[in-house]
Amino acid sequence: MSINAIPTHKDADSYTTLAEANDYFTSFYYGPNSWANASDANKELALRQATRIIDRCRFFHEKYDGEHQRLEFPRSDEENWNGKAFSGSITTLIDTNLISTSNSELYPDDYWNGGCLYITSGTNKFEKRLISDFDRATGKITVSSAFTSAIDNTCEYTIVKKIPQEIKDAQCEIALWLLDGKNKSGRAQLQAEGIKSYSIGDLSETFDVGGQSIAMPKEAYDLLEMFICRTGVF
Repeated sequence: MSINAIPTHKDADSYTTLAEANDYFTSFYYGPNSWANASDANKELALRQATRIIDRCRFFHEKYDGEHQRLEFPRSDEENWNGKAFSGSITTLIDTNLISTSNSELYPDDYWNGGCLYITSGTNKFEKRLISDFDRATGKITVSSAFTSAIDNTCEYTIVKKIPQEIKDAQCEIALWLLDGKNKSGRAQLQAEGIKSYSIGDLSETFDVGGQSIAMPKEAYDLLEMFICRTGVF
């Protein structure tokens, strides 16, 4: 079963798609590695598990949709847009209010890519889709999988911006760490047993992630750190 990376979706089990993860490793890793050598099925398993590890952390703010959203991100401070469709099809929605003419504050091309298009009323009410393209010149939003019916002018909608890139990148780093088997190392075992820190000579490492002891690679922790809440105040 393919991973679900639609932000705010009740069945979401990943922050990044398999294609995005492949692009990440193509861009930042050179030569053979555990990701490149893994099957698509094992890559998806690693991404799901990486998502679960991330969601054990304690983050600032609350979930964007606390009632229906499965994963911890997006958070309640995330940017969104509310609008009404002018026309569309089973894979597109056109809102003329998004067309760039004289309003310099409107969003640039591709701004909403990777976000969630949520139909809040009218045809296809309650359906959510991952946005694959946003064209500012036409106000057209294209989704990655078809709606049940063609979009029409009864549709009101909300767009939630894509998951922060740092979260997606951290997920990729954890997935690679899992595929490498480094989660079974001595350091990870110490973390699993609740050890928050240790030192050997001049070397030390801290495992306290938002008040919890969570095993993950340092590369991922560095990416997540700005989102982690360590106090009782959000």
